[in-house]
Amino acid sequence: MAEAKKTKIKIDKEIDMFGEAKGKPAWFAARPEAEKVVQNPTFKRTIEVDPRKWKEKVIKDGMYAVARYDLKLFASVLSGLEKEILKARPKERQKQKFVKNDKGETKEEAAALDNALKDLKKIYIKTSGAIKDKVSLALDDVESDKGDNKRALAKGKKALEQFHKLDTSKLFAKPTAAVDDLLDTLNSDLKKSGDGDAASLKKAMSALQAVRKDFEASAKTAQNVIKYLLDEGAKMAKDTKSSPEMQNVGKLIISNKVKPDLELVSDNVDDFEDELDEVEEFLKSKKPSSVEAKRLADSFTKSNRSKDGDLKDAVSVVKKVSDQFKKAAASVKK
Repeated sequence: MAEAKKTKIKIDKEIDMFGEAKGKPAWFAARPEAEKVVQNPTFKRTIEVDPRKWKEKVIKDGMYAVARYDLKLFASVLSGLEKEILKARPKERQKQKFVKNDKGETKEEAAALDNALKDLKKIYIKTSGAIKDKVSLALDDVESDKGDNKRALAKGKKALEQFHKLDTSKLFAKPTAAVDDLLDTLNSDLKKSGDGDAASLKKAMSALQAVRKDFEASAKTAQNVIKYLLDEGAKMAKDTKSSPEMQNVGKLIISNKVKPDLELVSDNVDDFEDELDEVEEFLKSKKPSSVEAKRLADSFTKSNRSKDGDLKDAVSVVKKVSDQFKKAAASVKK
């Protein structure tokens, strides 16, 4: 059966980062840098689609729908940041407008605003990155159409290559050791200089941010690949228009032999990030103590001891998926 003639559609769309929020937060006026931090993800590309199935408006509406979940999370975080800022504001300033270089800004209010700006940068990078990945994949799906085996294989091959390039031998052990080291160092520093010493905490925070950056570049890449495989696997397994080989790849990914190991690693990445957040909250707390730093170091190491073992199992099952992909690719080329 001949394929329908495709037509080109030029996509040029911004995703409004405040689309699920109540506009831009009022406190941005007090920290104008926040305006520069939050930039709308923009998508510009020309795709070829079946005109009987796809119209420009439908595609653009669909792009926003794909991003909506992450936009809702972003809106929730913004609301939380604003509550913390208002909590730090004196009662007599609660209803006053936020303005730049406000001389009436209290020390507590300034600290809350500065912390909100730092947290905003972090959540924006995470949220906008997720939106870009998801919307780009959605556009790929629209262009490839349901039965385009070759495009799906090319995308899967790229994802698998990303995974295999990672050094998975110490994906969790390395950052765990680094966190343990910075907390042990903090423990020693606070014993000498006193609990809550600002210089010691600043040094520890700098070390923690370095750990987080490395973790983002390694474990988050692994997680993104895993999420892609799981999403595509579910689609391929049900895609009766694709080849049997392609369906088998999908069935393998969502089988009990593969899916649980992949999901466990993805969950471990989320858990590790949550624990990094706990360490950061400790460093920001009222008066961190040397004793608490030592306790947290022991707890962090114990909690993350087995994660590389879980990853080893996932690496093995991804190898099985890779082998199945190769067979499917060969069948499509015939």
